[in-house]
Amino acid sequence: MHEAGLASAIAAALHDAPERHDAAYLRLIIKGGHDDPASFDAALRFHLGLCAPELEMDRLQVVHEPIVRLCSGCGQPFLHADPLGPCPRCGAPALRTATPEEVELEWIDDAPGGSRSSPDAARAATHGPGLRDGEPVGRG
Repeated sequence: MHEAGLASAIAAALHDAPERHDAAYLRLIIKGGHDDPASFDAALRFHLGLCAPELEMDRLQVVHEPIVRLCSGCGQPFLHADPLGPCPRCGAPALRTATPEEVELEWIDDAPGGSRSSPDAARAATHGPGLRDGEPVGRG
């Protein structure tokens, strides 16, 4: 389970930045990589509880960003956070593909809309503006 390794790296980032412990929330932005988001979240939270017991789980938000998937039925690309999410055109599941997993840590302040992003952010790119989970990509 790679969630244990991720939890260890996140715990190290927390320990290396004690000044960020006053943030209201820690948001983990996950893009790609894993199979089932719910199982991934449960395993990650379990391992974080072991590696970073000082982290209050109710202050942790895990967000799965959609990435481009390829439909197993019609072959069209579409955005979805779940690796087997249904194609919006034909309803078939996405093809299983190995995608790199990217994790970004973001500390959220108490102020509405305020946030401080980690300088160690691992996210290299995001999807285009206005695209949502389950939306076709490109010409349709």
